[in-house]
Amino acid sequence: MENNLNPIWLIFGWIAFYFFHSLLATLKVKSLFRKRAVSYRLFYTLFSTAFLGVLIIYGFQFDNKLFESIYIQGLGVLVGLLGLIIILKAFKPYDTSGFLGLKKEDYSGIIQTGLQGFVRHPLYLGTLLFVLGIFLLFSTMGSFILFAVLVLYLPLGIYLEEQKLIKEFGEEYRTYKKNIPSLFPKVKDWKRFLQGLK
Repeated sequence: MENNLNPIWLIFGWIAFYFFHSLLATLKVKSLFRKRAVSYRLFYTLFSTAFLGVLIIYGFQFDNKLFESIYIQGLGVLVGLLGLIIILKAFKPYDTSGFLGLKKEDYSGIIQTGLQGFVRHPLYLGTLLFVLGIFLLFSTMGSFILFAVLVLYLPLGIYLEEQKLIKEFGEEYRTYKKNIPSLFPKVKDWKRFLQGLK
């Protein structure tokens, strides 16, 4: 079945997903949803889940192995679990129901506690490690494309998101950005960052 699949479509699909991810996160789009009294978060959650589902199902049909090693697979499990733990811990300060759009979001400022006290984007860090773990575990063309497009998108995605946050929070976010690294903790903070995962 794999011979009938075209990786270009999967690459295009992931590029389209990240394009809409950034587009839907703009202040103009959020404002448009507010004017129409439609839950932005709920729409975004449903749209992203459906889009992701299609891409993941298509991606897992690329079942040829690029390499195979039980040691690399074991490393993939560990890296993926670390990423998942970071994602779950990064979500802790948020109101999950509000984040998913099940009720109105109520954020009064920038969260700078927990993992957000060490890196500005722990969710992106966790996602990056989780996806790397998937690639190392399955080592298929589909998982490689998933990881590669994410790595290429992250710098742009972070830049666009931070431009929006600067507009929303101004000097508060500029100070936060100046003091806290984007994805990876400072060397002196790694121990405390890892302790925060317990």
